[in-house]
Amino acid sequence: MSRLRPALLAGAALAASVLTVPALASVTGPSATLATRVLTRDTLKPAWLAHPAGAPAAGAAWHVGVSIAGKDAAGLKQLMHDQYAPGNPDFHRWLTPAQYAARFGADKATTAAVTQWLTRDGLQVQYAGPDGTYLTAKGTVAQVEKTFSVHLGSFTGAKGTPFAHFVANTTAPTVPTAVSAVAGLDTLSVAHTAIAHSAFPLSESTSPADLWSVYEQPSNNTGQGTSLAAFGWGSPGTVESDLRGFEADNSLPAIPFTVKQIGTPNTTDTAGVIEWDLDSQAASGMAPNASGMTFYFANAGSSDLLAAAIDTWASDPAGAVQASGSYGLCDAFGILGTFDAHEAALTKAAAEGRSFFASTGDNGSGCSAAGAGVNGGTIGPVPSAEYPATSPNAIAVGGTVLTTTGSPKQRDTEYAWTHGGAGQSYTYAAPDYQSSLDPEFTLIGRATADVSAQSGDLISGYNIVSGGTRESVGGTSLSAPLWQGMWARVSAAAPSGSAGFANRRIYPLVQDATAYAATFTDIILGADGLYTALPGYDLPTGFGTPRVTGLVTALDGTTTPVSGGTTGTGSTPPPPPPVLPACSAYPQVTDAAGDGTQVVAVDSGQPALNQADLDVTRAGVIWDDTAKALSAVITVADLAAGSTHAENTRYRLVINGQQYELGATRDATGATSFSWGTIGTTSTTSLGALTGSFDDAANTITVVLPASTYAAALPTAAPLGYGSTVSGMDVLAQRDAVALTLTADEAKLANDCAYTVPSPATTGGTGDPVPATCPNDGSKGQGAVNGKPGDSGKGNACKTT
Repeated sequence: MSRLRPALLAGAALAASVLTVPALASVTGPSATLATRVLTRDTLKPAWLAHPAGAPAAGAAWHVGVSIAGKDAAGLKQLMHDQYAPGNPDFHRWLTPAQYAARFGADKATTAAVTQWLTRDGLQVQYAGPDGTYLTAKGTVAQVEKTFSVHLGSFTGAKGTPFAHFVANTTAPTVPTAVSAVAGLDTLSVAHTAIAHSAFPLSESTSPADLWSVYEQPSNNTGQGTSLAAFGWGSPGTVESDLRGFEADNSLPAIPFTVKQIGTPNTTDTAGVIEWDLDSQAASGMAPNASGMTFYFANAGSSDLLAAAIDTWASDPAGAVQASGSYGLCDAFGILGTFDAHEAALTKAAAEGRSFFASTGDNGSGCSAAGAGVNGGTIGPVPSAEYPATSPNAIAVGGTVLTTTGSPKQRDTEYAWTHGGAGQSYTYAAPDYQSSLDPEFTLIGRATADVSAQSGDLISGYNIVSGGTRESVGGTSLSAPLWQGMWARVSAAAPSGSAGFANRRIYPLVQDATAYAATFTDIILGADGLYTALPGYDLPTGFGTPRVTGLVTALDGTTTPVSGGTTGTGSTPPPPPPVLPACSAYPQVTDAAGDGTQVVAVDSGQPALNQADLDVTRAGVIWDDTAKALSAVITVADLAAGSTHAENTRYRLVINGQQYELGATRDATGATSFSWGTIGTTSTTSLGALTGSFDDAANTITVVLPASTYAAALPTAAPLGYGSTVSGMDVLAQRDAVALTLTADEAKLANDCAYTVPSPATTGGTGDPVPATCPNDGSKGQGAVNGKPGDSGKGNACKTT
């Protein structure tokens, strides 16, 4: 196999990579004697500013961050080496935040002087790190321009670049000599989450229990006595309630959950909730008996505000010794100095024995700059790895696709995901712990990934609850928190309560072939853009995926938690299922028309075309009291449009607390089949055949589940009948998979609700339920299910009104 690496991007002449000799200037006002310098690296090259498009309004709100040099940088570097040198007095002695501030924080007088300078023109300090090395401030564009002696302009990106529009400073900032970098003077360094939606929940999506088995996690150690942390921005929304639903689904204990807000709360930005759901449920799913989880929330995802969130965690005396971040910024922009504050916080965390697991990204060997590109659908337009994965003080986690077999689940195959991030850093040199790698992996800079875990792909992921409904999602946004949770088991058994910074423990360990085989599964299949999975270390998957029991044993000498397994929340019973509001009569699920689109694993550049026979417009369940049967009815835009093609629908629903799937298939010959099964962790267990129909005239697909069939298959379950509840409804229509191309539409409840099977008393005592309104199919006129629920030949599923 060839080993490929990208050439340094021509456009990576974004700015000079070294700081020029500072010029001195005087400052008017209270701090007139404060010496200053010009940060020439903190500007884009003229080529990036070639297409001006005006300027932001002088009174528009703006925020910035400034990094202040700490004390004894050489001593800090030596300490972080000595902490991993056996026999050294500092071996495995981690600093507390207070000790770090005392030894390596900024001089208090210097921080006070910089604060006075920063606020002299009206800016207001929002965040001041406890060790004095980082400040953020807010104000107006005019105040920022005056304070830093810069001009902020608006620009459009050149043709072929990923930037449609951005704001940047056209002149270099002038700052006090103690300030090492400024963040927030441009809108290029804005984080995007590394989450790729599985467009539909297929059989390879996993549950916590599956990954406990596949990744060989110790049964006596589920994270007792340690805690978890993650980062987000905007509003946490329904994250805590979704976590409770996830715990109930998987019979897990309720982990205490806390949000720490940094700066002004942003209650309107809820776009990231599914990301924060995945972060919390993936990490806690791997360490369900951890003592708690804390989210550190910034106002927005810009580099200056995220740095404050990371610094808050690293400065928190009670902060978790492991954390994960499922976001990324183009590494190439780091040469502007915009990551300096973020990096200083990660350095502090590493010196304290903490591990930050970072997603490598979902755009392959390229970076999705400024949110351009589609996660998992395109290779990033900028050939660059992503920060903070490229930080020498973070553990970069790549993605894999997993198939399983057996019960409990075991790995069948595992290979590098086509769109998992990887590459070398343009900003950071390879750290000393990577000195054992083949030099071609570190020729440009720090190599990523370090390790990997399941990310899934477009058709697989991890089962979570988001917004009260069940989702299957993935990307390296899954891989990173999975590693955090698995590393929590390592920390739980560590003598000091922390196993230290993971990379400095893992890299020496895997140099021994026997230890490597016992602690990792080497991923040797697959590629992600420019890079190929290889025996041993490779860029897409690092050293591979963990064998957690072996890893804990190798690093701690035992898998037994230091707490003895008595702390944490292991004795807390799972929370009761949430009380759901009542669903309306059919249709319970509605969906927009025109979105039955084609999904491809490789971007063809062609527009997605609507597939009318797979374009779900409504769906729901109807109880037929005469037949004593539950019908799942799916309405599509034009079922006849695909009559010569294969169609497959999956109707997922929860009946009396248990999740099932009702399936309907029509092949290219017109032959139909109907089935049902229980939804397990990675697959659906068949419960046999059912009846149903594909009705081209009515545009409906119906699957009928008789109460007698339900009782025969599930003799110990509560019967299907009066008072039974149906919730969690989610329907998928797709073409049979051919190669790597699928066509699909998914429709689900906007907010979960419960449909309750009515008793005859609610229908006027006739024994027949109140007739449900049949699906109205627009161009086809008023449709009915042909006076019968599918092909059962009994009763009325609905009546034309």
